[in-house]
Amino acid sequence: MAEALSELLERQKAYFDAGHTLDVSQRLIALQALRDAICQREEVLMEAFADDLGKPEVEAYMAELVFTLQELDFTSKRLRYWCRPQRVGTPWYFLPARSWVERRPFGRVLLFGPWNYPFQLVMAPLISAVAAGNTVVVKPSEHTPATARVIGEIVEAVFDPSHVSVLHGGGELAEDLLGQDYEMVFFTGSTGVGRKVALAAASKLVPSVLELGGKCPCYVGRDADVEIAAERILLGKFMNAGQTCVAPDYVAVHKDVSAAFTEALRGKMRSGIEGWEEMAKLVHMAHYDRLLDLCDGQEVEVYGIDRPAENWMAPRIVLEAKLDSALMREEIFGPILPIVTFEDLGELPRQEGALACYIFSRDASFVRAVQRHTPSGGTCINDIMKHMTNLRLPFGGVGASGHGRYRGKWGFEAFTAAHAVTKRYFIPDPLALFPPYEGAYARLKRIFKL
Repeated sequence: MAEALSELLERQKAYFDAGHTLDVSQRLIALQALRDAICQREEVLMEAFADDLGKPEVEAYMAELVFTLQELDFTSKRLRYWCRPQRVGTPWYFLPARSWVERRPFGRVLLFGPWNYPFQLVMAPLISAVAAGNTVVVKPSEHTPATARVIGEIVEAVFDPSHVSVLHGGGELAEDLLGQDYEMVFFTGSTGVGRKVALAAASKLVPSVLELGGKCPCYVGRDADVEIAAERILLGKFMNAGQTCVAPDYVAVHKDVSAAFTEALRGKMRSGIEGWEEMAKLVHMAHYDRLLDLCDGQEVEVYGIDRPAENWMAPRIVLEAKLDSALMREEIFGPILPIVTFEDLGELPRQEGALACYIFSRDASFVRAVQRHTPSGGTCINDIMKHMTNLRLPFGGVGASGHGRYRGKWGFEAFTAAHAVTKRYFIPDPLALFPPYEGAYARLKRIFKL
């Protein structure tokens, strides 16, 4: 296996070194072909999402297909502009001269996809990597085989394997890939595996982008509209059965509105109990068992009947969750919503390195206090997830939730290096410092006047 991987990456190096990925027109042709291939397989993809995670059609269509195609269109429309050299100023004592910044691709990229959004979270970085002019090796998640198979078919139909290849396998394949030579690695997944990826990249002195997870807290202030807050939090939490890296992990609600918020939450859960039956299933039984264990010793309200044989778990609310419990220490990544109350933010654990932070409040000072209390990759105020679906905003984490940014232009920049260029002319240089230096020091002090 290692020998075959090495040969593939050598072919990709030769393909890149020959300049086949550098022409912007060819990149745009590839992106359009990718779009066409995706649209041709819409029904097959929808079936794959249902097979792998039981995703409701509306969720799968919006989160997996629509968002992917929007990013393709957004990138294609702006790529020529992003690729232009960006002029910058030049210090006067270098004149006459010109300076600019070029964005240059890294070369060979390894891209590891997750299982929770197995198509969109592979395609988004792939779009950026191809738009930036790299070659790519993609390893989709082994936990979503149906989607992985379609990704392979799409890539095979669009790209030369020396440009983009899809490889199928589990952890052993991932380790073999990380042992090869490459110029950049992009990983979406758990913090634990992310550490291994970062170490492997660091050992080769190549850049990495890690989009991880962590506990994303949601704060409800004393002046929030609890009805709207409850509805938006529930929609964000239970989308994809809570298996979303930016889903609100728990809710911290001010004690002055805790009773009203809890009643609003319960009312919306009861009124939509039949609708929750359409919620996606969990990825596998081990994850199902882990989530059940997290609820041990807690006051849990269950809205529906579990179907363990299908890996389907009914949504749950945990009232007055214990701050020292595993439920409040570990990332949940499932359809369980713990509620805690507070009077002062200092009563709550400081949530370092959240991927996202959600704040429901009209009070700007409260919003600022929460942002100081909770360092995060991004903030959404009075709603859930909207910041990450805006392709004009960067998306990524801090600390344990990852590093680097992507989406839209930020994705193009993530897969390119900023290359500095200064051009001068064959004109005598009045400030040239050439020995002997007699009088040069005094002359320079008169000129610069620092």
